[in-house]
Amino acid sequence: NEKGFLLQENENFHPGKVVFPKSILQTDEDTTRMKINSSVLLFCLSRPVTDQLIEQSDLIMWSKNYSHPIMIFLPQRIIIYPDGTYTGTLYMDEFRGSLNGLSNMLPIEYGLFQPT
Repeated sequence: NEKGFLLQENENFHPGKVVFPKSILQTDEDTTRMKINSSVLLFCLSRPVTDQLIEQSDLIMWSKNYSHPIMIFLPQRIIIYPDGTYTGTLYMDEFRGSLNGLSNMLPIEYGLFQPT
C-alpha cells in the first residue's frame, strides 16, 4: 500500500500473492478481531508498494541489495475493544532486521517469539 507495508503468506510464499488486511482483520460495532491462521510475512519498505514490488517480493526477501526489515506474524487471535483494551498477545519474530521503533507503539506485552 501507499505506506510501504506488504503482507504475504510465509508457508505458501509465492511472489505476487498478497495477504490483504481485510482477510485477517474483522470489524464489527464493538470489536476488531485479528485472526492469523498461518504465519504471515510483513515487509516494511521505505516507499509505497507498487505492483512491480509485489511481483519482486522474492528478490526483496532474499537479495542482498535490499535491507528492509521483514517480520513474521505467527498464528494468533487478538480481539481489540473500542476502549483500547485487548485480549491475546501479539506474537512476531524478526526474519531480517528489526523494528526498534515498533515496540514504542505496541502494548507492553509485546516481545519477540521465544520458542520454549
